[in-house]
Amino acid sequence: MTETVDVKTLIIDGNEVSGRRGQTILEVARENDIDIPTLCHLEGLGDVGACRLCMVEIAGSNKLLPACVATIFEGMDVQTNTERLQKYRHNILELLFAERNHV
Repeated sequence: MTETVDVKTLIIDGNEVSGRRGQTILEVARENDIDIPTLCHLEGLGDVGACRLCMVEIAGSNKLLPACVATIFEGMDVQTNTERLQKYRHNILELLFAERNHV
């Protein structure tokens, strides 16, 4: 008996890529050499989406989603580096440094 793998096809930054059911946007992006910045994503630890730097835009949604915990779906269209995201990430970093707790 063979196990079937449920493959999802999606678009990240205009590139058609595929991933397995249950994978996160960040996992699929990294497998395809697409950079999404992170701070709290560390191998061996569970992802919680706490730093918010990995936020991405999904076509058809006004909300930004954290790529480290958002799972892929068929036909998903993801943008990882828009002007909106750049401003958002800049603000997040400013807030982190304003806290003065960045050893």
